[in-house]
Amino acid sequence: MILVNSIFYTLFILAIGYYFITNLQWYSYKLNRVLFHHTKTWWHFVYFLLPFSLYAFVDGMSDYGFVVVISYLGLLFQWYKGLDKPLVFTGRVKRFFAAMILVAIFIAVAFNHFAVILPLFIAYYISLFIEKMLFSGFKVKAQKKIKSMDDLVVVGITASYGKTSIKNYVEHLLKAKYKTYATPRSVNTLGGVMKDVNDDLPADAEVYVVEMGARGEGDIAEITTFVNPHYVVVGKIGPAHIEYFRTMENIRNTKMEILQTGRLKEAWIHESAMVKRESNVHTFGEKINLDIRTNVPAPEYIIEDVEATLESTSFTLLDVRYSASILGAFNAMNLSAAVLVAKELGLS
Repeated sequence: MILVNSIFYTLFILAIGYYFITNLQWYSYKLNRVLFHHTKTWWHFVYFLLPFSLYAFVDGMSDYGFVVVISYLGLLFQWYKGLDKPLVFTGRVKRFFAAMILVAIFIAVAFNHFAVILPLFIAYYISLFIEKMLFSGFKVKAQKKIKSMDDLVVVGITASYGKTSIKNYVEHLLKAKYKTYATPRSVNTLGGVMKDVNDDLPADAEVYVVEMGARGEGDIAEITTFVNPHYVVVGKIGPAHIEYFRTMENIRNTKMEILQTGRLKEAWIHESAMVKRESNVHTFGEKINLDIRTNVPAPEYIIEDVEATLESTSFTLLDVRYSASILGAFNAMNLSAAVLVAKELGLS
């Protein structure tokens, strides 16, 4: 019976560890965000506190422990099926589970006690220490690589909507003149960008287009101070992921952290950010919004006459008519941002 209970104990800590590390991964492995800024704090009660309390109450190693474990596994499976973004088993996640199991075994053997919370949090801090050591080494290596590329031009891009599209359009236009490389897919975190620099950024690249995403305040600033872009684009800002930021003002402030770069030459900011134009900070937006403005200056660059068909999207910018085989009128804004960057970098 001890063997059976030990198996169910192992299943329980793996399950509760799965819930814990999944939430950490969503929130960039920042425990304070999981505890105090989670969008569904009631989850912690249903999927963590309640199962743990019941397991402790019946004594997990008793004959009733397996009932709690089986019930929890069923509950967690239903939770898992409803996730939009399930856990990705990265090296960090694997190290967390390995540390948790080893700590649990050590406590069980040394103290004859089958702990749950202690292995969980000891594993968290062990993995945190390991990741900080690895992260520091990766960061130094990536910084050295960027600094060694004296002529590399960096373009930073962020937005609530369409940042990946803007990145792809900028890369497509610039590669006509420069050897251009962009962060792949939706890689847009500091760790992801660092890995991209170390592993995939070509040593002879002339332009590096970097997408920057955020789940909380300070995330954009971290990436910005790492790559220090020369040119910056902030696309449309809106309530996407407002569950993480709480307010539109927090979203706006976080996106504008991209201007903290130490070598800014030019920036193009969508009108939704409501920023003041400066000598090297330009605004762009659509003409249809001019009639509803109150104390907000008109954009410096106005996108006009947007037409979208089943074959293409067309628009006018700076008295020039542009057309692309891309569907959706909303893409006119993203394409316009790419055009502004391309023109600044010498493309006609």
